[in-house]
Amino acid sequence: MSKWVGESERNMRDAIRLLEGLGSCVLQLDEIEKGFGGVGGEHDGGAAQRSFGIFLKWLSDRSSPVYIVATANNIRALPVEFTRKGRFDELYGVYLPTHAERQEIFGIHLELRGRAPQQFDLDQLAKQTEAYTGADIKEVVQMGLKLAFHAGEQVTNDHLLAAIPEIRPLSKTDPEAVTAMTHWLDSHTKPAGTGQPTSTPLNGQARKRRVTV
Repeated sequence: MSKWVGESERNMRDAIRLLEGLGSCVLQLDEIEKGFGGVGGEHDGGAAQRSFGIFLKWLSDRSSPVYIVATANNIRALPVEFTRKGRFDELYGVYLPTHAERQEIFGIHLELRGRAPQQFDLDQLAKQTEAYTGADIKEVVQMGLKLAFHAGEQVTNDHLLAAIPEIRPLSKTDPEAVTAMTHWLDSHTKPAGTGQPTSTPLNGQARKRRVTV
């Protein structure tokens, strides 16, 4: 967005023309609510609303082979017309990772840091991180490495277990927000994972806020 009258709208049209000229491509819009979440306010003279209208019209009328994937951490911050049926082919909710998925996430982040996952008790780590997101688990691994470094040791399961309480997931710091988003996902989206998500809220089984549209 720009402070100059008409420039935000021109920037949006220029971006659309660039996409149209690329031919077949994938457009990924990450955390889209950061760009369109403030639509409807008067602080910018209506520039955000007009730019949003241009984007919506292109989204509905486009004939170019542009495949669009958008993600949002708080989809409820978006204007309702953005997520109505027909705007996107489908809405998918990405819930908190299951026990097996948490094991896999630990393995991925350990391997990325040069550690062999088979040397760790991934089952135990997954049990201790119920209701943690993938980002939370990444922080656990990083914290565990720091604890091991300060102790002058190689990282072990004990370091990771000691790091877990240091990372406070959103499901514990703001359980009401997670419950509300879980209910929204249940009623508006399809689960993105292959497993069937449970509906038990916030007793260690609350689910991740992120949604892909």
